Order: sequence, then structure tokens, then C-alpha cells
Amino acid sequence: MGPVACAAEFELRPTLTVGQYYTDNVSLAPRGLEQSDWVTMVTPGLIFNYNGAKLKFFAALSADVIYRGNDSSVEVEPRYTGGTVGSMEIVDRLLYLDTDSTVSQQGTSAFGRQALNNVNTTDDRATVLTTRVSPYLRYFFGTDASAEVRYSYTIVQGDAATGGSAGGSAAASRGANSGGNRVDVHLASGPAYKRTTWTTHYYYDRVNYDLARDTTAQSITGGLRHLITPFVGLLANVGYEDNNYISTTTTPTGAFWSAGFDWNPSPRTQLAATTGRRYYGPSHSFLFSHRTRLTVWNVRYSESISSYRQQLLAPVGNSTADYLNTLNLTRIPDPVARQQAVNDFIQTSGLPPTLFAPVTFFTNQFYLDKTWSASVGLQGPRHTFFVNFFETSRESQAAGLPDPGGDFSSASTVKQTGGGVVWTWRLTAVDSSTMSAGYNRSETPGPVSREEILKYLRVTYVHQFSPKMSGSINMHRLDNDSTSAGGSYLENQISAQLQMRF
Repeated sequence: MGPVACAAEFELRPTLTVGQYYTDNVSLAPRGLEQSDWVTMVTPGLIFNYNGAKLKFFAALSADVIYRGNDSSVEVEPRYTGGTVGSMEIVDRLLYLDTDSTVSQQGTSAFGRQALNNVNTTDDRATVLTTRVSPYLRYFFGTDASAEVRYSYTIVQGDAATGGSAGGSAAASRGANSGGNRVDVHLASGPAYKRTTWTTHYYYDRVNYDLARDTTAQSITGGLRHLITPFVGLLANVGYEDNNYISTTTTPTGAFWSAGFDWNPSPRTQLAATTGRRYYGPSHSFLFSHRTRLTVWNVRYSESISSYRQQLLAPVGNSTADYLNTLNLTRIPDPVARQQAVNDFIQTSGLPPTLFAPVTFFTNQFYLDKTWSASVGLQGPRHTFFVNFFETSRESQAAGLPDPGGDFSSASTVKQTGGGVVWTWRLTAVDSSTMSAGYNRSETPGPVSREEILKYLRVTYVHQFSPKMSGSINMHRLDNDSTSAGGSYLENQISAQLQMRF
């Protein structure tokens, strides 16, 4: 992928994908109950990109129109393939506005049937909409300090499950329906502070659920960073937080602290680690990132109190586009040109939009999320390679209380371990192949234990007929082994697609 000579200020590009699929297990039924199906999928889409001095907006929208041969049914599944992202400078160097939104089909259980696309009919997937609108003020007190006051309004809406089922996932997705109001106040030292810098942060967050108890959270934090060498800094943070979510493990309120260090020898390398304590006990973090001309490396450990809603609103941390964007920072300095080049490369190479990651499962409870993740990306003239690993443990903070439709209904801890690999080979100027494979083990330890081991393999061949038309052949195999009766399934799927850009 080479640099783009110039970046258009305005782009409006319709797209159309037509695909024919055959699956030998359309509903991911237990072994012995499989039913095959021929499925036709037409996906119209629209890419909109505007890059102005005061306004920037990007949207990649599409919808799958699905015809199923077995019952001659037609359904429509909307999705934002790249989401929408916008920013506006309303008042020069003072008042700004950020927006973003997503529409996607989400799995609702770590122990459900994990479809790889919308061909399959399961009641373990639901359409979820997220929207964020965030105006904010930013002011600089000369070189001494900067201040930012931000208001964020967020919406999460879950619809019925994919396939039109009225099963547990439909109720689960609606359980996240909510609106949130959050205020952040941030004050930090300016360039006048060289060796010792400081920051303070306060937030108040209120979420109003349609079908559940409203929650509030607030926190105030003060932090210091002191350089002991030009590249090594000591970190310290203290604060107080107050949450009102239901907890049977501890009162979710109290003082907290953390201490650690960071190392930043260049803009390409960062290492940071902290240890401390919050109301639930010890708390730790670790981050390492490094990039070269051809590679990007990341290792991360994090702990946080989270919820299903917060996970849906969080940025996608395993996005293929983000990895490619980092790899091309030096080769394509202009962000608009780089984003367009990355989007084109993903489409012409048949890369998946994300790397394999833990399933975001539904629960009406808050939980302690402890996650290790590591990834490596490489992009050469003919080969692009990504590999990632993860290990996450989510511990309910309301153990023993009912969790209707949620994964904490039978156990208070859900663990997931796995990873994936993606390899793209540019065979010729117009031909490429992509192989991806993934593994995920989900388990609940304890007296009522359960384990699911999911493995998949996918191979894609892409031919570029013209600059605006390409065709692809895809094959995948999905294999799930379960300790629960009727939980194991196997699927083989093959498809041919024609992609057009106008």
C-alpha cells in the first residue's frame, strides 16, 4: 500500500456487494441436527468523508439484505462497517463537538453460538446501536495550564436477535437500553512545567436504564509525574470515588491511590506500569507499545470496574484499521489520506475488520474486568501479518444475586482465553489471499462449571477486476466443543462475492 498523492476534502462513494453463500449448518445446531441452506446477501453501502478546517466527518454505512432459500424469507440487518466519527470546532480554539456511533450485530453470551457473519440464524446475536454526542470547552491559561470541560450524552439501544428469534438474546440486548449523561472536568499543567507535571480530573456519570435500576458514579483524581531522567518519569495518583451500583462483595466507594513509572525514549516506544489500591482491593496496570517502520507491538494489562453497556461504548481495541493506521504513520503522514488508504487496503485484501477478541457478553451486573492482551502487526511489500493473544477474567460484583439472561446467572466468574492470527499475501498486483484462524476458551469455574472451546479457520482469495470492482471466494470452518449437552456444533461455509465501488 503506497502513499496517496493528495487527499480529497470531500468524498461520497456508494458501494455494493453481492454474495452467494452455502452453509451446512445454518442455525449452528448441535451435531446430528444440522440443516444446510443457500443464502443470498446483497449489501448496499455508502462511504462519506469530509475533511474541512472546522468540520471533519467520516461514515461507512451498510445493510445486509438477506434471502434464505429454505424458507424464502428476507431480512435486513443494518450495520456501520466503519462507524461514524465527527468533530467540529464551533468557536475558534474554545468550543468543540465530537460525535460517534455504531450499529453492529453483537454476540450476547460467551457460551452462545458464535456466528462469524449474518448468514447464520441464532438467538445469541442482537443488533445494537450506540451513539455519543459530546460538546466540550477547552481553554489554555498561557503556558501554565489547560482546562477542558466536557459533556457527553450516550445512547445504547438493543434490538431483537438476528434471525428474528424472541429468545434470550433479544431480552438481553434490550436490557442494555439506556441513556447516559456524563460531565468531565480536566485541569492539567502546561508547557511551563518541564520536570514535574500535574493533572486533576473530576467526572459525574448517570445512566438511566429502560428496564433496570439507574446508576450513578463520580470520581476525583489528582496526579503527578516527575522526571528522574529525560525519558523516565515517576507516577503518582490519589483520589476518591463513589458508585451506587449493586454490590454484594464490597461497598463501591472509597479512596484510591496508585504509583509507578513510565519510560518514553521516543515517540515510537512507551512503557508504563503502576500498582495501587481501590475499594475492591489491589489494582495494577501495565502498558508496552513499540513500532518500527514495518511492525507494531503491544502488550497491555488493565483492571477496571465495567458493565455490558460500558463495553459496548468502548472503542474497538482490536481493530484491523487501527493497526494498519499505526503501521502507516510514517509512510502516509496525512491522516485523511492514511485513513482512505487503509480502508482501500482492507477491502482489496479481504482482511477481517477486527482481530479475534473476548466476547462481550450480556449481564445486568457490574464486574471487575482483568485483562491481559498482546499483539504484533507486520506490513511488508507483499505480506501483512497480525497475531494477538488475550486472557480476561470478569468477576461479578453482585455474586449471588439473579442475573436474568446474563452469563453470571450460574457462576460469579467468567474467564476467556484465546487469540488469533491473520496473514495476507499479495500474490500479484491484482490477486491476494488471506488466512485467518482463531481460538477462544470460555469457562465458568466452580461447582456449576462450564467450558466452551471455539476454533475457526477462514481462507479468502481476492481478485481485483478493475480499480472499482473485485471478486472473492471465502471458505470457513467453525468448530465448537462444549461440556453442556447440545452445546457442541460444527459448520462449514463457502461463499463467492462481488464487490463494487462507484
